[in-house]
Amino acid sequence: MLKRLLPALSAALLALPAVADEAQIRKMFQSEYGVTPERIQPAGHLGLTEVLVEGRIVYTDDTGSVLFIGSLIDPKTRKNLTEASLPKPAPIKLADLPLGDAITVVRGNGARQMVTFEDPNCHYCKVLADNLKQIDNVTIHTFLVPILGPDSQVKATQIWCARDRAQSWTAWMQKHQAPSGKGTCDLEPLRRNVALANKLGVQATPAIFFASGERVLGALPTDAIEQKLAAPALK
Repeated sequence: MLKRLLPALSAALLALPAVADEAQIRKMFQSEYGVTPERIQPAGHLGLTEVLVEGRIVYTDDTGSVLFIGSLIDPKTRKNLTEASLPKPAPIKLADLPLGDAITVVRGNGARQMVTFEDPNCHYCKVLADNLKQIDNVTIHTFLVPILGPDSQVKATQIWCARDRAQSWTAWMQKHQAPSGKGTCDLEPLRRNVALANKLGVQATPAIFFASGERVLGALPTDAIEQKLAAPALK
């Protein structure tokens, strides 16, 4: 899993045994980190090799003696070369997502649909919650992804195990009312949510998915949310 890989590379550079070719790079990732690279190719800069693994790009040299996680930037154009090299995510039909693992809040007639991935301690998720207060006739499915630390896991557990999850989530995000769930319910959905976020390439919160198939990262303002909710749904 990538979550086991990233802490091991937090210092950005990590000495490794020499690796001679693509097959050995693939084998090294599988044996050392339990992940299989989706793509291995020359990065086109500094003699680096680019390894795509679970939606993230990791760089190594031509011998595999070091690994590097970070973004390559073209100083002339300021283009993020790493981001540009990432595969463009396919549009997602909201109905294809496991919405039973999400907290669902219905406002008004609930006709319009959107999905969010959020951490309960994410500042910009709370900004988004404030912006969403002004949106009516919408159904919001929120996948809890506690990725910001131990307290996020505690808060997510308490919210998920609350008698009324939607009320507990809304009270925490909009009014800072601490959740009171005991944490004794089935927590497997929270683990599935993190796996789903990784599968979809969600690396930060909030991430928003609209019925049109568009995805957006960050706390959109109310008018932008309204505009995207009005877009035709993906067929």
